[in-house]
Amino acid sequence: MAVQLEAMARISETTLSPEALSELDRVARIPSEVDGWPTGGSGSGGTGESNPTLVAVIQKMSYLHMNDPRQKSAETVAASIDEAFQAIRRAQRSMWVFTNPAEERRGRESSLAQCGCCQRDDITGIGNDRIRSNYCQSCYAAWQRAKKDGVVDRARFEFDRKAKIAKDSETSDDDQ
Repeated sequence: MAVQLEAMARISETTLSPEALSELDRVARIPSEVDGWPTGGSGSGGTGESNPTLVAVIQKMSYLHMNDPRQKSAETVAASIDEAFQAIRRAQRSMWVFTNPAEERRGRESSLAQCGCCQRDDITGIGNDRIRSNYCQSCYAAWQRAKKDGVVDRARFEFDRKAKIAKDSETSDDDQ
């Protein structure tokens, strides 16, 4: 691959000089088809000829390409340069995707979260240890039990839960 890129660079430096590219661009822009208009011009937009046979010949010639090898080669070179440019752009985009893989494929970074009820701040978010409805697993289970018992006020539930946790921690401290 490196050899191919070096060869492309050498070819572009030696063959495609600024002067040659300018002339190539100029010639490639010239239409290669006969337009069918008379040389003198008639001002009416027609062929300027009343001879129907001549008009038919001019129309038939308008679909034929001119036999100009320089024009054809200029068009071919311009088309090839455009194809090469598009290929290089595709390679550039593919290289960017290769060097910068998507974040989703790397996996999420683990971050610690905090329970909205008991203020436990070491919730990893892995497995069952994750936030549900802004609560840790134990507070969420307690909230589900409280909802079954008819408690619908989250603020009241959180106040009661914090008081219960504080009371349980005091009793466990006293036991030791």
